[in-house]
Amino acid sequence: MAGEVHEFTLENGLNLIIKEDHRAPVVVSQVWYKVGGSYELTGKTGLSHMLEHMMFKGTQKYSPGEFSRIMAVNGARENAFTGYDYTAYFQTLEKSRLAISFEMEADRMRHLLLSEDEFIKEKKVVAEERRVRTEDKPINRTYEHFMATAYQSSPYQNPLVGWMSDIENYTLPDLQAWYQRWYAPNNAIVVVAGDVEPQAVLALAKQYFGPLKSQPIIVPSPSPEVEQLGVKRITVKLPAKISYFIMGYKVPVLNTLAKENHGEIYALDVLSYLLDGGNSARLSKNLVRGSQIAASVGVSYDPFSRLTELFVFSGTPTNTHTVAELENALQEQIKLLK
Repeated sequence: MAGEVHEFTLENGLNLIIKEDHRAPVVVSQVWYKVGGSYELTGKTGLSHMLEHMMFKGTQKYSPGEFSRIMAVNGARENAFTGYDYTAYFQTLEKSRLAISFEMEADRMRHLLLSEDEFIKEKKVVAEERRVRTEDKPINRTYEHFMATAYQSSPYQNPLVGWMSDIENYTLPDLQAWYQRWYAPNNAIVVVAGDVEPQAVLALAKQYFGPLKSQPIIVPSPSPEVEQLGVKRITVKLPAKISYFIMGYKVPVLNTLAKENHGEIYALDVLSYLLDGGNSARLSKNLVRGSQIAASVGVSYDPFSRLTELFVFSGTPTNTHTVAELENALQEQIKLLK
């Protein structure tokens, strides 16, 4: 059965979180770094995502691609992802292989080798990723323009993959400086969940991560979003067979409100489920199956962001309705909440 959560902090500042779950002889190991797209400066967007790619390109001990090869040989599934406020790496393994994950993650936490040849090749990969996932997909490209319009001063206005001009122009020293600045044990959280014993995991963490040296971490001051004085609207014209609508309201998150006001955040979180928590939620029930104005409709909100978030409504109208009609229908649903 699932067990309690155990938390430890090593002498070098690394945080370790362990969740016991003995239902299967499997373990998930994750390393989260407290850095992402919202930490990047103008002209350097996408550095966190680029570094995520380069973390698989070898260390002083392992050659490029060796990390993934060793994981595959040991039957592991592994990947990584970048967000605005974090970058994370994970593996799912048979429980006796956890030490392999710890050893290799600790190795690349402080001993990554960044070569010019690998960097040039990976920049092309990331540029192509941007073309395929954003520039060739009208909905994703519209969302990118929406974020850039909605935010005026917040770093959330920039795409996680980076603007193409930044991808093409940042250098290997830029990436090396980013790695040295943020990838340290005192800026990392290791999460382990599965069929494990907490004290045994703690011992492994001390063995592999314990010797790594901490370093000063200076987090940039948050860029508070400037007050918005009116409605912003943008029309994105792209070749597409269907229309798409997206609308957002700037709202607080847990990190931006005093603790005594956290009830507002919980209310917003509950509201997101009330509107879009499954087939019986209001938007699906009233706009998709009911009036049939929307072919699809949804809501998104993340109460755990570092900076002010957007409470987002998005959807596509059916063939017999327009974007304007979908917007009006969504506004009516909002009025019903008041």
